[in-house]
Amino acid sequence: MPDPSDPDTEEVWTIERVEVAGPTGPFELRATIQRYVDGALAQTTERTLIRRVQDVLFTLEYAVGPRLERATIDLTVQPDDVQADTVGGDLEAPALRMVTSVAPRRLE
Repeated sequence: MPDPSDPDTEEVWTIERVEVAGPTGPFELRATIQRYVDGALAQTTERTLIRRVQDVLFTLEYAVGPRLERATIDLTVQPDDVQADTVGGDLEAPALRMVTSVAPRRLE
């Protein structure tokens, strides 16, 4: 993604599922941001986006061209019960599954 304030700077974002041990696992979604200045890698930054990921699937559907037709995200997370309020005993929240699809608008 180009930086509008500097035409010689560009950022490339990569999102990946990373295996982690402990209570925030079994997976996390993590973004790696690579900043390029004049075509050379100047800085790399990592950020955790979502913890306690059980499963995730990214699907990109292309037409010939390549032309993006649809992007789908299927994400399952386990709520953090330690942070939740308790009411008279142990409460365990079920896994939460979120599925969404988006398609680019046709501006023709």
